[in-house]
Parts: sequence; C-alpha cells; structure tokens
Amino acid sequence: MDSLKNIRFLTWCIAQVMGVMLSLYTFFVWAPWLGAHSHEQAVALYGAEKIPDCDAIAVNHGQFSCMPWGSVAENPWGFALCTVLLVSGIGFVAITRAAGKGLFSPEFGGALGSRINAVLSRFDLPELELSRVRYFIHFGLALLVVASVPLVSRLISLLT
Repeated sequence: MDSLKNIRFLTWCIAQVMGVMLSLYTFFVWAPWLGAHSHEQAVALYGAEKIPDCDAIAVNHGQFSCMPWGSVAENPWGFALCTVLLVSGIGFVAITRAAGKGLFSPEFGGALGSRINAVLSRFDLPELELSRVRYFIHFGLALLVVASVPLVSRLISLLT
C-alpha cells in the first residue's frame, strides 16, 4: 500500500511540474500574440523597411518576429485555445497547491524540511520552521521556470 501512495505522490509531482511547464510554454506564445499586428498594421506603425514579410508581426523588445498563427483578430479561436491552456496550467497548479497535493503535500514539505534542517544544523544555523519550507518549494519551481526561459526562447525561435 505504501508503494501505491508513493506512485500517487510522484504522479501529482510530475503533473504539477508539467502544469508549470505548460503555463510557461503557453505564456511565451500567448504574450507576444497579444501584441501581434497584421502585416498592413505593422507597416503603418513601423514602416515598410523594418518589417519582415509575414502575415502577422509581433514586436518584442524592439525585435520583429513573424507570428505564423496570425494576429488575434485573424485567429481568435487559436488565441482562445492558447488562453485556455495558459489558464488551465496556472489553475491546476494553484488548485493542487491549495489542496496540498504533490510538491505542496505535508509529507513532501516535512521530508524536504528535514533535509534542509540537517544541512542547516551542520553549519550551526537555527532550524527552519515547516511553514517556511513552502518558500523553498516555490523558489525551486521559480528556478525551474527561469532556467527554462533560454530553452523556451530557443525552441520558439526554431519553430517560427
């Protein structure tokens, strides 16, 4: 029975990491899509000499990018699907966090807290309260997001 509990725990952890990654990847498509212009609009806004020959163009930090899926006005259903994926990923992680599943379960927090306190005790530092362990979990997920930004950027540049 204990192995079934471990399998459920690992399943929740994997699902939460996948939810974070889905949200991250979707955000990198969704955010520039919000500001995408049709080719005609982009030429009117920025001038013809700077604009690549694409159906839709997004400007991100002064760089022009082709949007193969068009602007929001040209592809509202695609944008709606992208928005649903983004909200679903964020919502899934938020709901499972509130429910204390997977990475946010009391068992995981206790085990992680024990390991952190073991390291802290080696350096004669005070023990960490279990309520503070959640910050380490959030930090780890944020670090995962930040570390994957270059990977996502490269992936998107290869696809477009």
